[in-house]
Amino acid sequence: MARSLLDFFVDEAGDYLKKLSSALSGSGPPNADELRRLSRALRGSARMADQEAISQAAGVMQALAQDLTAGRRHWSPELGESLRWALGEIRQLVESVQDPPLDVTERVEAISRRLGEAQPLAPPPAKDEQRFRRYLGTELRGLASEIGDALGVLERDPRNREPLKRLLRKIRPLRGIEGVDDLPGVGTALGAVEEVILRIADTAATVGPGHLALFRRAQQALEDVAKELIRGGEPEEVAAAGEEIEDLKERVLETAAQREIIWVSELFEEVGAAPDRVSHGRSRGRLVGCLFRAGSDRQPRHHRSPPGRVGGRPVGTSQDR
Repeated sequence: MARSLLDFFVDEAGDYLKKLSSALSGSGPPNADELRRLSRALRGSARMADQEAISQAAGVMQALAQDLTAGRRHWSPELGESLRWALGEIRQLVESVQDPPLDVTERVEAISRRLGEAQPLAPPPAKDEQRFRRYLGTELRGLASEIGDALGVLERDPRNREPLKRLLRKIRPLRGIEGVDDLPGVGTALGAVEEVILRIADTAATVGPGHLALFRRAQQALEDVAKELIRGGEPEEVAAAGEEIEDLKERVLETAAQREIIWVSELFEEVGAAPDRVSHGRSRGRLVGCLFRAGSDRQPRHHRSPPGRVGGRPVGTSQDR
């Protein structure tokens, strides 16, 4: 059964909540930076899944963790208890995304009151801009490396879903960072890879040459931007990559749509089968007449069988009857 975006979100959010629970399981103060990182990742994941209430609740935890890191607030057993309670509330919201409770707004407000009103997350101060850009460059370089690892697996095993799940887990928190989508080529690359992965999941498709070409181009674009950010440059020269990636995405999705066609030659169960005995199933990976190759400008072609043959198989004529 195809998995929806909410299914992916529930799995991903559950993983973050498990790690947050582990971070808060000790008797002493947790690693505040780890708490901030995981809360931010959960917030980004919720935003991508259009789960605003969960995103707001995670944002409250993120702001609290930032205050702990900066020394504006101090750890106490009572604060630890409040955080563990908030995690339990968020977990209930995640588990009920398909049928949200009527009091979801009140629950988020209660989390905000108990943990302390969180101010909106402000952009980093000007003096921290360079540090932020280096951090962002490092994150993008890590994603590019993850795409490279996924390519290696998918080339050998195109039906393996684990590399695609790992990519989604890396992409969603990144897209939750303000300003990321505005970087030349980056927003397009992240959005295209995510959209294509979800399309693969929805249609139970096999990863093909078009998908691999898109992933490779996105990987290269992210590496180029990351290199410029880390060394303090401006990644303006890679802006054209966004158009290439968008074009690749459209071609991949168009090819996927073409695969929905069932050709006449695929309908006969066996040689000589009567026209009223047809299979309603679809032959996976078999598309006669639709061809997509990365870098090719050839249009999809319809297969033409020689006279007296359908799909490469002989058929009877009126003289044979």
